[in-house]
Amino acid sequence: MLLCILSYAAIPKKALGKNPVITIAGDWDFAPYEFVNLKGQPDGYHVEVLHTILKKLNIPHEFEMKSRRQGVRAFRNQETDLIVDYRGRYNNEQYFCTRTSLGFYQMMVAHRQDMPPISKAEQLKEVGSLIANGNNDSIAHSALGPLADSLNIEYHTAREALSGITDGEFDYFIWGEAPLKWKIKEYNLQGISIDPLDIPAFEIHIVGYDKKLIDEIDSQFARMQQSGELDHIYDKWFHPENIKEESVSLFIIVSLAILLLTVFVAFIYWMVRKKVKSALERNEDLESMMHQALNMGKYAVVINNLRRNRVTNHHGNVLPKEGVKMKELMERIHPDDRQAILNLNTHSDEPIPFNVRWNNGTPEAPDWHNVSGYSYPEFDEYHRPVNFIITSQDITEEEQKERMEREMANRYRKMFDSSLLAMSFYDKDGFVIDLNDKMREMVGATPENEKYFLETPFFDLKMIKDDFDPTNQGVYHVCQHMRYPELGLDKYVEFAISSVVDKNGDTIYYVITARDVTSERDMYMELKRQDRALQEATATNSRYENEMRELLSNCDMYVWHVDMESRVIYFSRSLHSEEFTLTLEEYVNGMYEDHRLQAIENIRNIQAFKQPFHVIHHFHYTPVTKKAAWFSISGMPIFDDSGNVESLFGIVRDVTELMEAQERLKEETARAENSAMLKATFLANITHEIRTPLNAIVGFSDLLHMVSTTEERKEFVHIIRNNCDMLMRLINDIFEASNMDVKPLEIKPEQVDFAQFFSVISQSLSQRVQNPDVEFIAENPYSSFVTVLDKGRMQQVITNFVTNAVKYTRQGHIRIGYMTTPLSAEHFAPNSTQDTVSANSTFQTILSKLSQRRAGAGFEGVLIYCEDTGTGIPKEKQKRVFDRFVKLNDFVQGTGLGLNICKAIAERSNGHIGLESEGEGHGCLFWIWVPCPIINYEPADQ
Repeated sequence: MLLCILSYAAIPKKALGKNPVITIAGDWDFAPYEFVNLKGQPDGYHVEVLHTILKKLNIPHEFEMKSRRQGVRAFRNQETDLIVDYRGRYNNEQYFCTRTSLGFYQMMVAHRQDMPPISKAEQLKEVGSLIANGNNDSIAHSALGPLADSLNIEYHTAREALSGITDGEFDYFIWGEAPLKWKIKEYNLQGISIDPLDIPAFEIHIVGYDKKLIDEIDSQFARMQQSGELDHIYDKWFHPENIKEESVSLFIIVSLAILLLTVFVAFIYWMVRKKVKSALERNEDLESMMHQALNMGKYAVVINNLRRNRVTNHHGNVLPKEGVKMKELMERIHPDDRQAILNLNTHSDEPIPFNVRWNNGTPEAPDWHNVSGYSYPEFDEYHRPVNFIITSQDITEEEQKERMEREMANRYRKMFDSSLLAMSFYDKDGFVIDLNDKMREMVGATPENEKYFLETPFFDLKMIKDDFDPTNQGVYHVCQHMRYPELGLDKYVEFAISSVVDKNGDTIYYVITARDVTSERDMYMELKRQDRALQEATATNSRYENEMRELLSNCDMYVWHVDMESRVIYFSRSLHSEEFTLTLEEYVNGMYEDHRLQAIENIRNIQAFKQPFHVIHHFHYTPVTKKAAWFSISGMPIFDDSGNVESLFGIVRDVTELMEAQERLKEETARAENSAMLKATFLANITHEIRTPLNAIVGFSDLLHMVSTTEERKEFVHIIRNNCDMLMRLINDIFEASNMDVKPLEIKPEQVDFAQFFSVISQSLSQRVQNPDVEFIAENPYSSFVTVLDKGRMQQVITNFVTNAVKYTRQGHIRIGYMTTPLSAEHFAPNSTQDTVSANSTFQTILSKLSQRRAGAGFEGVLIYCEDTGTGIPKEKQKRVFDRFVKLNDFVQGTGLGLNICKAIAERSNGHIGLESEGEGHGCLFWIWVPCPIINYEPADQ
């Protein structure tokens, strides 16, 4: 690829961006890269490099030293302008990274020398205790990748970790090579070894939001590499042994010169030779680094020699090997851009930028590429320009890619903002990337609310905290109470969280769609309130009924009298003679044990409170009846002259039937409550079922004008039509169910060729089977079968059967067909295949059931069936599938009316309906038999 003409970056004279001072997020404890020294000042390799570059660029700046996590969060919230970090964390288009790296970060494992060494990351699964730096935990977690989730990692400070390893408290400590060596040396620790891991080293880059600033930092960084200044800073922090002290005390030099002149001269001679050799080696290293930097940046360098009027290659092969004249060079520049090249021939000491179009083809077939670069002049001793050094880079592909990305981003932005659902995007750490207007409206469109949801990872939101598992990459559905009084939010929200993964299966983004269901919940709560009011009204009616029975009842009643002195109870049907007596002990012992304590307490209360009373007790034996019975006892105390209770007087009556009736009433009340609950569930289901196709119809209708291709438009129209059909079927089922409560279903028999009718229905229904793993089979045993029946109702039944089969069948087949009875009886003889024998056995069972049900009546008719290999129905639930409002799976679409309507059609046709299933996981066979005359038939050609 042709490398375009570029020149060295111009040095800015003022800070870029919106702030007059550039702020840089730094790690306070990440020596020797970044740390706070003993004077409380920012220090380290990254700090000194950035400080040197920005100082050369005349840009005011300051460092904010925090923990790694806080620094990353502050940078992502744009509270700081720059950060030094590994590039993989900032792949979003809003970030810009330097092209060249500051260095490489290699992960190492520290351990005591008596512990076995670790060389592979997989060995970490077997260690006893693994520690990572709590201040830089995200670096270790990112380096280990998916393996980190399977490790039991504890996080401590570097001092705690290394001290714990020395004392035998911990086994292994994972961290970067340079920080480990620095801390071990700083704490003067002995007996600790470090081993490299088989994890690729991180490239460390400078990251920012201003592309121009990053480009200028890149340019200054390259200059520092070429001049060797960067190597000096690197050696200062990582190889201080390479820095030699070259200044010697003047007193010692003079003394040595006086005493040992000969030795001094020899020493000077040796030092000069060493410096010359070192300078030569340094120049070779600088040249090697310069070529490596140019290759990494895909740069080409050419030199325009003004005296020879010749432009030649210095790095790369942009021009022919022998070079070209300036006139030939200008011919390959677009005519509109040639003046920009002529403007490069100035006497300015500063690099001059340019951006031109370069012909990479021929004059007859031009191939224009975009070239960007800088030009830098070289002067002779009279300050006359002799050469122009020009660096270039081909940015055609980058500009095309950037343009395509902008177009695609604009397209998705329009779709994102026009969505009917509230949507938001999050990075893998849970921080907000973007959210549409619907989501802003849902979380409250105020600066305080938006700031809270932007700064808080969604993992930490109390709605889903401790419930959502980031390692599970499936779709997470939940309905939660969004209650934030401090933000003025009190809503019920239904939302789904989906993971977006890369080609390696790692999560890179999260997509959240949400819907405000507060009004739906309010409607549901209102239904519950009405149910409670109904229950209270029922209880009040029951009390009134019991009081009415008590007033009207006049049978099995006794008058009783208690002498408190003798503790004897006298019973009589009149006030003149006693029919039998009981002591208080016999009275209490005749009760069931759970009533005895209550009876004793009642007697004590009479003596204490001296008030009338009424109680009901359950007796297992009484003189009146030999079986268990309930008795209602009412009475009042009689006082003597001193105001003491001397006796009790009242009535007792048998209320066994009343108590039993009360129990039956409780059962009926429970049945009524269950019916109300089914209706409430139906209303909730129907609300959801109607809204689902309506949302799809409205949503894709709004998007129709936005799509540009015919295929997309056809797909949207297909989706809209399918949801319209779904809505019509739903409304028809509701209409049929409501009419059944008013009048029976209407059956209109007519003469029809059922074979041809069945073929048409089969072709139509086959379109509903969209799953390629499911085979649709239609069995039509006749080419012509003339009979009399209601073909519309039969179509309704077959459609419901197939619709249910499609919902619950993921692989295998769906088979529909029919047979006549009793004409088809001879077709059920076992054949050679096991499947046919099994099917024949099933149909023989159905025919046997029909024969028993039609005993003494005609058996001529048609049997229609639908067999699937779906999920099947458990044995204990098969009796309920034809009941109204019954859904065996709440997560599958439907209202629970379809099979109930089919049952009503069968009953109105004087027919029968049923199902055959071996249980869950064995598929189902639904069938309906209706009586009809067989006028004429012709078997199909075999």
